Amino acid sequence: MAPIRIVLTFALINFFLGCFAETSKSAVNSKGYFFYADTGGYNIQNSLPSDFVKDGSVDYTKYVQDAISHHDSIVFPSFPILINDSGLTIGSNKVLTFLNGSKILLKSSQKTGYYILLIKNATNVTVNNAVIVGDRDTHIGKQGEWGMGLGIISSSNIVINNPNITDCWGDGIYLGETGKPNTNITISNAYIKNNRRNGISVISVNGLKLISPYLGFENGTAPMSGIDLEPNGPQDELKNIEITDPVTENNKGEGILMFLDRMYSDTDKDVSITINNHKDNGSSSGFRVICNKLKPSTGKIGGTIITYNPSWKKNTRKPLDATDIVNPNLQIVIKGAIIDNKGVSARNANSFLKKAVSAKGNFKITN
Repeated sequence: MAPIRIVLTFALINFFLGCFAETSKSAVNSKGYFFYADTGGYNIQNSLPSDFVKDGSVDYTKYVQDAISHHDSIVFPSFPILINDSGLTIGSNKVLTFLNGSKILLKSSQKTGYYILLIKNATNVTVNNAVIVGDRDTHIGKQGEWGMGLGIISSSNIVINNPNITDCWGDGIYLGETGKPNTNITISNAYIKNNRRNGISVISVNGLKLISPYLGFENGTAPMSGIDLEPNGPQDELKNIEITDPVTENNKGEGILMFLDRMYSDTDKDVSITINNHKDNGSSSGFRVICNKLKPSTGKIGGTIITYNPSWKKNTRKPLDATDIVNPNLQIVIKGAIIDNKGVSARNANSFLKKAVSAKGNFKITN
C-alpha cells in the first residue's frame, strides 16, 4: 500500500500548490511593479454565470458589483471583464486585488460622465494592481469630459497600489469631494496614459502621497495635463500633498498644472504642496501655476508650493509657466531645477526661471 500512499501524497501536494499558484499570481504593470494577491480573497469568477466568457465581450457589471458588495477581500480573475457605465462602487473596509491578466474594460458609453471604479464616502479601502481601460476609442458621441477611470470622493484611508489606467474619456484618476475633502490617500506606482483630459485630477484632499507615478500622452480636451491640481471652489482643500518622483511625458498640456483661481472667497485659504524630483519630457510646459482672482473677494490664498530638483526637458511651449500669478501671499519655491530646452541650459537655468515668473508673485529660486 506504500506506493499508493506516496502517489496520493504527491497528488495532494500538487493540488494545493496549484491552488496557491492560482490565488497568489502577481500582477505586473507597465512600469514593472507587482503586488501579490491576497490568497484569502473571494474570486469574482465564482459569482459569474456558469457559461461565462473570458474575452471581455459580455457585460458582467451586476455580478461583479454583487461580489464586491458582499465580500471584504475580492480577487479579480486573470482575464478581462466588461463593465458598463454604471461602474463599480467600492464601500468601506474592502481590499480588491487584480491577478495577472485581470482587466476591467468599459463598454462603449454615450454618457458625458461616469466612474468605472468609484470609492465614495468610504474608508479603509485598498486596491491592488487595478487595470482599467476606458472607452475613448469607442465612445458614442463627442460630448462631455468626465468619464473617469477611478474616482475617489470624500473618502479616507485609501491605498491604491500599481494602478494601470488608460484610454478614459476624461481623467485616469479623479480626487474630488461632496461635502468634505479626501483624507489620507496614498497612490503608488501609477501608470496612466492616453486619457482624454488629465492623468490625475486633484480637486480636494488633505493628506495625499502620490509616489512614483507615470503620466503620459494625455490629450483630447483641456487641460490635458499629467497631474492637474485644480479646486472647483473655495470649499475644496489642497493640503499636505506630497508628490514624489513623478514622471510626465508628452502631454498636450502641462506635466504638472496648478490652477488655484477658484479657491478665492472671503475666507483665507492655505495650500501645502511638495514635489520631489519631477521629470517631464516633451509636455507643453513642465510646470505651470495659475493663481488669480476671478472675481472680487477679501480672502487670501497662502501657504507654500515647493518643487525640489525638477527636470524639464524639450517642452513644446516653455519649461516653466508662472507668469499668471497675482498673489504675494503664496510662496513658490523652485530648487535645483534642470532645464534642457531651446536656449536654456544648466548654465543659465536660474536666470531663465527668474524671468519666467510673475513679478507680482512670491518666488524663491535657488540652486
